[in-house]
Amino acid sequence: SAELAVLAPGLRFGNDELQLSAVLGEDFDHDEKLLMLRGLGVSEQRCIEALDANGGELQGAVDALVELQPKEANEPAAAASTEDVWAAELALMGFPLELCRDALQRVGNDMQRAAEWLLEKA
Repeated sequence: SAELAVLAPGLRFGNDELQLSAVLGEDFDHDEKLLMLRGLGVSEQRCIEALDANGGELQGAVDALVELQPKEANEPAAAASTEDVWAAELALMGFPLELCRDALQRVGNDMQRAAEWLLEKA
């Protein structure tokens, strides 16, 4: 298994930038990795490019795409709301995307509390 860490850009708790992580198995095929990356609200082509550029390694692709997010915000087809990005990051922990959106809404878009809610209630 491998730990996947996603830095939540612009999301802070006090002075610290939040980072989400989840321990994932190494059994994901290319399509499953692509599906997870698409949850970040980035175009399929960018996800494929990020996976290819990182030798199919999920963490490297996530890092590249999260870093790319602010640049893609100027591209209407690829833009995603901050809440969608946060929900996608929570979904990387293995929860359904809609449940992650619901958790964020329940706790006022607080990533840490949403993660705790998911772990306790889901």
